[in-house]
Amino acid sequence: RRLPFYEIWLPVQMPILTGEMATRALREGGYAGLIVGMTGDPSGCPERSAFEAAGLTECVDKDNPGVKRVAELLRSAITALATRPLP
Repeated sequence: RRLPFYEIWLPVQMPILTGEMATRALREGGYAGLIVGMTGDPSGCPERSAFEAAGLTECVDKDNPGVKRVAELLRSAITALATRPLP
């Protein structure tokens, strides 16, 4: 039995596709779940803006506050999954 992904985490830079390209492909393929992007690009730069516009649920920075936000998001996901009945 296959279980759907609850969240997908993507970096902005990857070897084959960019995070923007992968996010667009996931959304165009019908994925409606959470997609969290991670980047070191500053807010407002063209690469980060394009990544966010591709359909991210949230974009976090690779700095200390960003890492804290990652921990919050993971705790939230674990709580949501623990209270959800299995299919």
